[in-house]
Amino acid sequence: MLYIFTEEGYKELQRLIENTRKKLEEVTKEKSEAHQGQDGWHDEGFKIGISREMLWSKRLRDLQEKYSQARVILNSDMIDQNEIALFGTGVIIEYKNGEKRKIVISGYQLSKNKNFKEAKNVYVYSPLGGAVFKKRVGDLITYSVKDKFFVIKIIKIISPFEISEFL
Repeated sequence: MLYIFTEEGYKELQRLIENTRKKLEEVTKEKSEAHQGQDGWHDEGFKIGISREMLWSKRLRDLQEKYSQARVILNSDMIDQNEIALFGTGVIIEYKNGEKRKIVISGYQLSKNKNFKEAKNVYVYSPLGGAVFKKRVGDLITYSVKDKFFVIKIIKIISPFEISEFL
């Protein structure tokens, strides 16, 4: 599977891999310390350490797999940046009930970025992200999540170069 990232999203993936690697090292060290002087298989701390080590190892492998299949969309590759909702653009949408929401279209959402206050990174293959991707201001869109249908209108599109003002 190919994973598409904005430059910021790609850097976030690299940070997440490094943090996961550090956590795995910590867990491995804790497991090793729990094992010293013990039978190992009869020691609960060691057994818990093995479980945690396996969990963090899997997380790291999964992230490294995504990294190996990641592609970055550069800001210069984005055309019509205030007209079409593409990777890295900010979008203000309005629901049928009048509620407005700010979103940022990302390639693959790893975690909530603390810098996005009202805005939310939206994975392009999520129901909302897919509905908004490549749409224009004024478009009326219907999308569904499970058995619920939503109608939204694109109010404004903000280019990646203006995204800091948007947030």
